[in-house]
Amino acid sequence: MAFTYDLSTNAGKVRLMVADTVQEYQQFSDEEIAAFLSMEPRPRRAAAMALEAIAVNESLIQKRIVALHIETDG
Repeated sequence: MAFTYDLSTNAGKVRLMVADTVQEYQQFSDEEIAAFLSMEPRPRRAAAMALEAIAVNESLIQKRIVALHIETDG
């Protein structure tokens, strides 16, 4: 997965708004950012779409957690 962070581009602005600025912890590839921008060319709206994708993913992950004999069911 390619990762570039250049604030002079719309993709870089989207990354800044969704706090996806460190390659080691990247949420989205360049291709995924480009897909958001193709659906919504304005960086702020593309960032909103990316944040919705993160929220959906996190809610699916958080449905049920078991750790150290503690269990939560979201």
